[in-house]
Amino acid sequence: MRIKNSFGVVFAAAITLTGCGTLSESECLTADWQLIGFEDGARGLPSSRIAEHRKACADYGITPDFDAYRTGHAEGLREYCTPANGFELGKRGGRYNGFCPQDLENEFLDAFHLGQDHFAFTSVISQYAGSIASSHSRIKKLSEMVKEKEAAVISDKTTEKRRAELLDEIKEHQQEIGELEVKVVELEKLKAVKEAEYSEIPLPSFYR
Repeated sequence: MRIKNSFGVVFAAAITLTGCGTLSESECLTADWQLIGFEDGARGLPSSRIAEHRKACADYGITPDFDAYRTGHAEGLREYCTPANGFELGKRGGRYNGFCPQDLENEFLDAFHLGQDHFAFTSVISQYAGSIASSHSRIKKLSEMVKEKEAAVISDKTTEKRRAELLDEIKEHQQEIGELEVKVVELEKLKAVKEAEYSEIPLPSFYR
């Protein structure tokens, strides 16, 4: 009998039932292996997942029903292998391990590759954003150091020798701040260009 269910319900059930890849004693004792297989398949997990279930249940002297699991898993994959899931997998930088049924694979892969295009853009944009944030953080730290050293320069307790050293250090900090500010401007320009290019890439109709 073919298992009927919505992916959202299946996903929630799978989290409850399988957790991090192990089953409790009560779950092993009452396991519906076809349902577990379906849930794993509907989450895009490989059929080798049953090895983790077998290991967990072996502690309680229970052996999974491999045939029932594989039957459910094959049906679950038909729920998972949709263009929408292919796109989402590619968009988050996931890997496709060739598990989709042949009749569903082409559409899944087309969407997966489109998702990879989105991932490539968002990754570069994130890298630029990270570099900009890091530069701003460094500028802030250097500015605080300059402020502290300027206060030390005018302090009566500072020797002439130390005052000269502080002035050199302040000059170096200010030079680095200037270089970082130029770098930030360039990074923001590059980021803006990538964001503009990314905005031109259409989202597939099933993802809007």
